[in-house]
Amino acid sequence: MMKERFYGDFMNKGAWWAWAIKNSISVICWGVLAIIFNKWWIALFGLLFMSDFQTKHKSYRICDKCGKHSPYANSYNDALDKAKEAGWIHCVDGNKDYCPDCQKEGI
Repeated sequence: MMKERFYGDFMNKGAWWAWAIKNSISVICWGVLAIIFNKWWIALFGLLFMSDFQTKHKSYRICDKCGKHSPYANSYNDALDKAKEAGWIHCVDGNKDYCPDCQKEGI
């Protein structure tokens, strides 16, 4: 349960092995080239070819008065639209966002 919660749905066992093998091959190949040409800095190029896992980015708006965040969305513009649907105010002048609770108290 903890492993599933930590890795989420983006890192199953097959994907993890593919990632590990690809990065191992990169380090080995660039390491061998560094040894053959006797230049240690060649091994640093191996870092350029290593990869990592990326998750889907979730966008949201943050209230500039109290720090609450709006509903999550898949993009910046969708987050703005969802926030407006939920009653948030977006002030273009100064690029400020305010939640419904802060609006009641007075901006």
